[in-house]
Formats: sequence, structure tokens, C-alpha cells
Amino acid sequence: MSIGNNVSVKLPIPTHDGDREAAKFLKELRLWLLERNVKFSYIFVPEWSGYPYAINMRKEDALAFRLAFDL
Repeated sequence: MSIGNNVSVKLPIPTHDGDREAAKFLKELRLWLLERNVKFSYIFVPEWSGYPYAINMRKEDALAFRLAFDL
């Protein structure tokens, strides 16, 4: 999914058993983005869900992000 110069990187869907692991993985992703001063936003589908469907960021940042986390 692409919007202008931004791209949305789809996140893996957490399993019901792995809620704790999914939260840990999301925290790791967020820390990586914050350390590199990447502007990003979470995309929730549906809007009321508790876990993001994707993360939206610039195309250049998305490439490094995908390579770092094999997404």
C-alpha cells in the first residue's frame, strides 16, 4: 500500500497464543524506528483493533526497515 512518498509495511499477524511475543516484537520495531528518528504511523485495520496492521513511513526508511526485520 503506497501513499505519495510513503509506503505501508504490513506486519505479521500475531497468533492468539503469542500476544506477549507480538507486543515484544512491536516494541522492538518501535525502538528501532525511534533510534533512527524515522517518522512513522501505525495503521489499524479495523480501526478498533489492538494490534497494528501496518506501519507507514517514507520509502527510503521502509527499505531499511524491511531488510532489518525480514518483512
